[in-house]
Amino acid sequence: MTDVREAAQNLIEYAIHRSMIGQDDRIWAYNTILECIGATGPALDMAWALKTEKISLLHPDTLPDFDLEGTLAVLSEAAVANGAAEDTASGRDRIAMRIMGALMPRPSVVNEEFNGRMGVNEPRAATDWFYGLCCDAGYVRRAAIARNIKWSTPTNWGDLEITINLSKPEKDPRDIAAAGAAKNTGEKYPACQLCIENEGYPGRSAAADGPARICALSPLSSTASAGASNTARTRTLTSTALP
Repeated sequence: MTDVREAAQNLIEYAIHRSMIGQDDRIWAYNTILECIGATGPALDMAWALKTEKISLLHPDTLPDFDLEGTLAVLSEAAVANGAAEDTASGRDRIAMRIMGALMPRPSVVNEEFNGRMGVNEPRAATDWFYGLCCDAGYVRRAAIARNIKWSTPTNWGDLEITINLSKPEKDPRDIAAAGAAKNTGEKYPACQLCIENEGYPGRSAAADGPARICALSPLSSTASAGASNTARTRTLTSTALP
């Protein structure tokens, strides 16, 4: 059980340094993780829970390396042992993403931060921050993407980049069987994996969910500045399986 406590506390420390939660959220976050993995213990380290440190001036690039995937794997295995997750790759992934979803800022906070960074005309600053947040949450799997094989080849129309995707594992036969046995309610909800209603959706037995956050974008055009009411909605890049 010590591994669970250490993994949970390390993950919370990581979330604090990545500005997902605040230092005063330590106890709440720890208990939330226990709930996600179906556990009632072990007790947290109160000295750790009550400590404070000045971290607001730390730049993300100066933070120590953290094994997010390995830490989530420890917690996912605990969830399987507690009967809170299916003993499949997608079951473990769902629990991992449920934990990260709980530690992510609420959608309204993300939108407020995004719009604040957008300012008058700074879409790159806003989207870079948003992409970084999704990477920090494990929603965009940087380590997995780095394992892909890619190269460029010249063509008559310019260089063509070719990628062999190694970041998604083969489907577990148990997941395939679960998909076939899943109850068909006649309603397809969400309508697709990229639709806006995925935000906060818990997923089904054969498909993993993620800590999705969606930002509303107002068109940057003369029509928009004239008071157009249309609002474009976009979602981050998705990946639904831990390697």
